[in-house]
Amino acid sequence: MYTDAYPNQRGAQNNFCGTIDGFLGNASACLNKSLESLDLSYNNLLGKIPDSLGKLGSLRYLNLGFNSFWGSIPASIGSLSSLQDLGLSNNEMNGTIPESFGQLLKLGPIPLWFTNVTELYLKSNSFSGSIPSNIDDLMPRLRCLDLSKNNSMVQFLCPYGKNDLGGLYLRSNKLSGGLPHHWNESQLLWVVDISYNNLSGKISSSTGFLSSLHVLVLSNNNLYGEIPSSLQNCSFVSIDLSGNHLSGILPSRKGSEVKILHLRSNQFSGIIPQQWCNLPVLHILDLAQNNLFGRIPNCLGNFTALIYGNGIIWPSFYVNYVEKAIIVTKGRELEYGSTLQFVTSIDISWNNLIGGIPDKITSLIALNTLNLSRNHLTGNVPKNIGNM
Repeated sequence: MYTDAYPNQRGAQNNFCGTIDGFLGNASACLNKSLESLDLSYNNLLGKIPDSLGKLGSLRYLNLGFNSFWGSIPASIGSLSSLQDLGLSNNEMNGTIPESFGQLLKLGPIPLWFTNVTELYLKSNSFSGSIPSNIDDLMPRLRCLDLSKNNSMVQFLCPYGKNDLGGLYLRSNKLSGGLPHHWNESQLLWVVDISYNNLSGKISSSTGFLSSLHVLVLSNNNLYGEIPSSLQNCSFVSIDLSGNHLSGILPSRKGSEVKILHLRSNQFSGIIPQQWCNLPVLHILDLAQNNLFGRIPNCLGNFTALIYGNGIIWPSFYVNYVEKAIIVTKGRELEYGSTLQFVTSIDISWNNLIGGIPDKITSLIALNTLNLSRNHLTGNVPKNIGNM
């Protein structure tokens, strides 16, 4: 976030190179007291972030993301008592997060132009250690925490006891242990992405307390057990539980707003529920590599979005989150991120389905990928399948 309401230095998206020691070291006493916004993101800056950063005591907004800074966050950052937004993502930083970090949000009222939102982006670095269990006390206004792609965060974050956190992005670390057993029903989490970690255990039924949860991505962990029936209380737009060891039958009820349902590479059994045909905005259905049996429901041809090609429109409140998913097309695994909203796919391959291919499935003319291979299907291929 950037605003011209602050006295600022904006050097984003230029070709600045070298270190920032000289700039910060030579900053005048006047500048130290008056500078409220500093944006040097998307440059070619490198080196360690100097301790002299702590002299900029009036800073409210600091973005040093998408450079080549290395080393640890300087402890002097705790002196920036007015700081409300900090971006250090996509650098080469490592080490532990300093204890002084907890001093950053001992703040007075936040001006209206920040809409009381504080976001912390530290993704794509090499930070190590654990996430403080009292981070909600240290950062009481934190709305979005992004520590994804650090590869060395090893202890899972305890669930917040506060209402404000909307986005929790911890993708691609080495988090171990289990998911929280007691989610708070007062929490307003919209997006939880803890994919590509080493989490184990079951998905707690208390996850269903998160009635505002729109996106749940727990793929590529070591989770087992059944999907709790309480998840039907969530307002899911996208759910990705692929690449785990989940089992049991598929839950019969799913919210009508589900756009992405990704359950690939688990141990689910039973039939594909008929109730799933009532998903008018579904774009991606991936049930491949499970133990499903029975027939392909005739009503799969009812997926309205796959007939008329309505694109996915993500709610604006998690605009800073880009969901990623693996889609298998013609035997190739392709990872989609910002273009995932344009993908339409049904993959129910590598199961034990029997019977014929329903004729109604050929009405899904907006479908990009249909994979029914590695099953026990029989009968004739529908005549109109070439129109898809």
